[in-house]
Amino acid sequence: DLTRPEQQMEGVGPLECESRVGIFYHPLMAFRSDGLSLGTVWSKSWARDEITTQVPRPKKSATRRKTPIEEKESIRWIEGVRAARETAKSCPDTECVCVADSEADIYELFAEPRDTGGQRELHLLIRAGQNRALSDQDRHVLEVARSTPCLAQYAVSVSPRKPEVKIRSKGRQTARDARIAEVEVRATSLTLRPPWRPDRKLRWREFEGQSECYVSTVNLAQLRLSTGASSLLSLTIVQPMALRALGFGTGQLPR
Repeated sequence: DLTRPEQQMEGVGPLECESRVGIFYHPLMAFRSDGLSLGTVWSKSWARDEITTQVPRPKKSATRRKTPIEEKESIRWIEGVRAARETAKSCPDTECVCVADSEADIYELFAEPRDTGGQRELHLLIRAGQNRALSDQDRHVLEVARSTPCLAQYAVSVSPRKPEVKIRSKGRQTARDARIAEVEVRATSLTLRPPWRPDRKLRWREFEGQSECYVSTVNLAQLRLSTGASSLLSLTIVQPMALRALGFGTGQLPR
């Protein structure tokens, strides 16, 4: 945020409203498995030319669906995976896992080649942002994940969260008290159905080096919910073997 009421800023653009200006910065950080930061290996920054604040939500959503991925800000996630793949090529003896939040739940991202030219491929660990349709009739990811056997139960510490200045409709941006949540973990493998795109027909086999949109999921759901607490539900989409790279036992997970 580079809003300066008393100054004219050059090279900036609007943020979420015309009264606030700045630039967006999207870094790709490298960490060891013990949490030690190794620094920034790639980044992208940009400023918006303009924003549309008065357009009705249905019309804005329709415009986004018609816009090619290359012209959306979300292309940064795919560019980040490509940068991660190049980084993995430079350390062929290291198991590399690219981790991203739910904004990266993009079909084209899963379709990106992950071959690094060596024996190890780049793995993906993406928090799911939508309940995707499967190639298996009319079923969806969450439905299948919830129907699988429970692999383990854990008690996890949930950190507190303060609300944003401007509360939006999304639950993740509201206030939350600290608590200990009891959760259960389920996992399975499945095949995603290609979504509709206005400028191309997505077929998984058209992507270099890939056979089909085959991913694994891990469903983490809270068992009991205390009064006033928000639900804790996380659905993560990963590529096969990524979970094993993060330390899950091979006997627990789908192949």
